[in-house]
Amino acid sequence: MKKVLFIAALSCSLFSCDKNRNKQSSYWYINGERFESKDVELAIGKGGAYLGKADRDNGFSLGWKLTSPPQAGYVGISIDTVSYNPALFKVSFSQGDAIYTLSRHNPDSVLVSYIGGKVRYDLAPAWFFSYSNPRDSALISGQFNEP
Repeated sequence: MKKVLFIAALSCSLFSCDKNRNKQSSYWYINGERFESKDVELAIGKGGAYLGKADRDNGFSLGWKLTSPPQAGYVGISIDTVSYNPALFKVSFSQGDAIYTLSRHNPDSVLVSYIGGKVRYDLAPAWFFSYSNPRDSALISGQFNEP
């Protein structure tokens, strides 16, 4: 019996019992500093969808009101934090106590593509400003992958 349990445990560790093994990494840069995570959540519901990493120190959020990922191509980013156009993304980043949203003076878009049947979102470098302190800005870019 011990032999069977040992073989099962060994097989499990060798053949992807680790749920993060097959997940794609998402990475982003805030003022040139790289962050990376496989701990990304995709949630789709009646009110919209969310892709993000809920981490106060180094997290991100891409949200949209559609109930499925947008079609491939460029999708605009909303600069309205309250009631945004459902055809646009709502994007924010957190770093420590700061939550960054896109600058009204720097409208931008996200490139949506499908690779291996999963969605990838590419954000070119864009200026984001702290929600609570408009004098605090950050140049942010990244590649965000469906887990």
